[in-house]
Amino acid sequence: FFTLFRKPSFVFQVHFCEHHGKWYQIVKEHLDLPVKVIEFPVGPPDASRHQARVEYRYNQLQESIPWMEKVTGREYDDEKLIQALKNYFTTESLWGQIILLNRNIPAPIDIKTLYAFQIPGTLFPHEKQCVDFHRELLDEMKYRVKEGIAAVPVERARLMHDNQPPWFYLDLFRYMEQYGAVVVISHYVLFLGGTVREKPDGSFESMPTPMEMGVKMTNRDEALRALVEWSLRRHSWRIGISNLADEKNAPYLAGLFRSFKPFYVAADYRPPALPEGGGTTASSPP
Repeated sequence: FFTLFRKPSFVFQVHFCEHHGKWYQIVKEHLDLPVKVIEFPVGPPDASRHQARVEYRYNQLQESIPWMEKVTGREYDDEKLIQALKNYFTTESLWGQIILLNRNIPAPIDIKTLYAFQIPGTLFPHEKQCVDFHRELLDEMKYRVKEGIAAVPVERARLMHDNQPPWFYLDLFRYMEQYGAVVVISHYVLFLGGTVREKPDGSFESMPTPMEMGVKMTNRDEALRALVEWSLRRHSWRIGISNLADEKNAPYLAGLFRSFKPFYVAADYRPPALPEGGGTTASSPP
């Protein structure tokens, strides 16, 4: 910050949503840079299409490495790739453990704090210092749960926030706290780093890392496949977020409730029934 903008060697962007491929187009045009966009195949879980999605993204990543070598004139270091991925997987697994602890009643931290703590894992999850930060944060969360330290001194209600954070007005959440309401989670916090999965018994856990699951990463091929499998599995169950005010989108609302399931189950809350033909009911949490 407050220095001259350093011109990068190239632009490398992952395309999750429709507009992501356009984000750095202005940077390319302004600085005359080569651009590589990796498309991410999203959609509801579909076992019949899973392998096709894996191969589609894997092939894009494999093709991008010779491209980077060409535009930079440098040889790609597979050892650095493997180490970076190990840090990345660990960071995301730790973040899953951290956000699950916020199911505790009272919640140890609020959404405003979660949004702040999310930044390191979003910007540099592949670095060791980010892993160390998340380990310390996990210890702090466990301590706050054990000691009953609450984000809101008198928690009367808990809310879940959908969509992008209001970065321009985060004090919005402070307003809610005046009435004893704490926002404990958001789709944004889950999607940009959460690795929570539902177990067969209906409980929830942070996804174990590929290393913990015995996945080998001894070369470029194994590392890239581990990355693709991880990223597809961690996103597949969070599809379907929609505007709660739109009563015509019952299937998408079902996806929203599925995304937040670890939290409303912990709070003994059941989402309103979705009647036949779409729409929502006027029921509210008990």
